[in-house]
Amino acid sequence: MSRVTLDAELRKKLGDLSQVIELCDESGRVVGQIVPTANDFFEPPFDKAELDRIANETTQWYTSDEVSAMLRKLEAEHP
Repeated sequence: MSRVTLDAELRKKLGDLSQVIELCDESGRVVGQIVPTANDFFEPPFDKAELDRIANETTQWYTSDEVSAMLRKLEAEHP
C-alpha cells in the first residue's frame, strides 16, 4: 500500500473525510475512492428504521456457513 501525506490545500478539498469520496480525472472518470478509516465517523447510507424495515420484510435468513456453502457451490459451477 502507498501512503500520501495530505497538505493543507488537499485536506481542504477533501473536507472532513466523514464519507466515501470519489477521485475523478479531468474528464469526470472515477479513478479511485477514499474510504474513511474505522476511527472516523462514517454514516451508513441507511438508518435504523430502514434496517428494521428490511428485517421485518425478510422471510428467509441464512447462516454464514450456509452462505459460504452457496458461494462455494457457485464458484465450482462457474470457475
